[in-house]
Amino acid sequence: EYFCHKYKTSNSVKERLKNISINYESIKSKKFYSESNIKKLIYLTNKNNVKDLLLFSTSLNIVDQQVINKLFNYLNLCKIPKFPISADYLKQKGYKEGPALGQKLKSLEEEWIKNDFFIEKNKLDKSLTKVSKN
Repeated sequence: EYFCHKYKTSNSVKERLKNISINYESIKSKKFYSESNIKKLIYLTNKNNVKDLLLFSTSLNIVDQQVINKLFNYLNLCKIPKFPISADYLKQKGYKEGPALGQKLKSLEEEWIKNDFFIEKNKLDKSLTKVSKN
């Protein structure tokens, strides 16, 4: 923040540095350097933010440069997953418009992300039938 203030950087540079600052502890972990984690970061932010993190991580020498190159290739080829469940789908299953619908949609999305962008249909149906019984 001080650097950005002192040298009057653009908002774009501020955001890029903020992204690195927020993710700095994650970058230091070897778990960061998996394709699964990179895909999650792409979904939650965007490819440019992930590129910045990978570029910055090269200066830390935590993993071999070949790993970084492999992840850059993966990043360029990776398609951003699309969450397959919509609010309309939940309405068809008995949810009414409002906070409960939003919370359920968010919790399903979190589970979907945590499960590497997959959710079992029977698990989904089971969690949604609870609302129709009430």
